[in-house]
Amino acid sequence: MNKILDPDEMPKWLSSLWKHKAFNWLYAGINDDDCAIIEITKKQKIVITTDFLNNSPIGLELGISNYFDIGRLIVGSNISDLCGTGAIPKAFLLGLMFKKGSYENNYKEIIRGVNFELDKIKIPLIGGDSKLGKENSFYGIAIGTSNNKQKLFTKREAKPKDNLWVSGTLGNVSAAVYGLSTKIMHKEWETWAITKINEPFLPIEKSMKIANYMVGNGGTDISDGLGSDLRDMVQLSNVGVIIEPDLIPIDKHVQEISDKMKIPAWHFAFVIGGDFQFLVTSNSSNDELMNKIGMVRIGRIIEEPEYLIKVNNLYKPLPNKGHRDINKPSFFLEVKSILEDINNNLKD
Repeated sequence: MNKILDPDEMPKWLSSLWKHKAFNWLYAGINDDDCAIIEITKKQKIVITTDFLNNSPIGLELGISNYFDIGRLIVGSNISDLCGTGAIPKAFLLGLMFKKGSYENNYKEIIRGVNFELDKIKIPLIGGDSKLGKENSFYGIAIGTSNNKQKLFTKREAKPKDNLWVSGTLGNVSAAVYGLSTKIMHKEWETWAITKINEPFLPIEKSMKIANYMVGNGGTDISDGLGSDLRDMVQLSNVGVIIEPDLIPIDKHVQEISDKMKIPAWHFAFVIGGDFQFLVTSNSSNDELMNKIGMVRIGRIIEEPEYLIKVNNLYKPLPNKGHRDINKPSFFLEVKSILEDINNNLKD
């Protein structure tokens, strides 16, 4: 029987087609990390990633974004992958397909948004392609580097007894989608929510410090939700994890809507991602340094292949659904469904 395509299930199959271990210059290939890592010399690596923006981005679906915002988010979604690996951003390529009959100004607004975001991190747009087609399709390619005085952190390198760290607050976009869709919050809160959906806040400086101090082991950006991306990393590293959810950093606005809904605020961290934060593991001997960098410890890596969350002193299975393109009738319905699932599965 021919199954309906789920792109999130394809990496393992794809990696079986290219036995990249035969290429001694390929440090990380398909299903090793969110980025491809090519060893140019013993002292230099090139890190490359590509990412599509959703065909119907959250902001357009909710009617709160323009094409300038979309340009910014194309950059953010790709540079976020580099942050989750520790690479230094160097250059960017852009691919745009607009639906036939689209206006020229839409194209120019996306380019202005891309330019705005690239100027912030001081890297150039160096190429790409533009087409017309049946539907809009937007993607980017980010290029980074690493040298022998830095250490990259990839999905396959989390170690038992490492602590698990996150770069910033989680659950912002998930909460923003829910609050804006249900209209249950006040105007100031909605202004915050629109900002969180439309503006990338990239923790590049924290990523660079961890790479420069050479203290990161496993790492990944959080693009689909904390549980989904974390489980992917620990499975590839052949380890397990225990999360302490009360340690997850939460914005006061997420706490506010959670209080209104009478659910723990950290539930939103396990929904759809989009906060442009990253996870990294590091030996416990580095705890003081990681705190100084501004990272937040949220759990620990264990040797046993178990994926657990400690709730009220009870160990329960880690929520791991996260965003999946195949599931999405709308972002709001996906957020609502995952929140209900988390609440039902974590009841005492």
